[in-house]
This record gives sequence, C-alpha cells and structure tokens, in this order.
Amino acid sequence: SKVTLVNEKNYEKEATQSKKPVAILVSATWCQPCQIFKPIYAKVAEECSDLFKFVNIDFDSYPLFVTRYDVQS
Repeated sequence: SKVTLVNEKNYEKEATQSKKPVAILVSATWCQPCQIFKPIYAKVAEECSDLFKFVNIDFDSYPLFVTRYDVQS
C-alpha cells in the first residue's frame, strides 16, 4: 500500500520529516464515513504517490494529534 500508518511513535519521521508534501487522513475504525473513504484515499495514493506522501492516522491510536490540531468530524 502507498498509505503509511502513522502513530505517536513514527509521526515525526513519516510526516514532518518527509521530503514530499504530506496528505494526512485521520480516521477511526468505528467511523463509517472514514471506512467508506479509505479505499478512495488509497486509490489516490496509488496514483499520486510520486507527488505526495500519504499517511493515515488512527483517531484512537494518536489522540494527542487529534487534540493538538483540533481534528473534528
């Protein structure tokens, strides 16, 4: 997959230190719209990975990110 799963431990390396612009998807396993959108995001990642780095942050695995950047539905 061209989408990198990001959490608290690898966020700096995978997202902030990337040489490419980063597209971030924040999702949750319990979020039905997120689950519907994830395959679309993955398809775009396959087609555009030469231009952007695509990462996915699980809402429940990295709550600090969610509060730090005021992520809301």
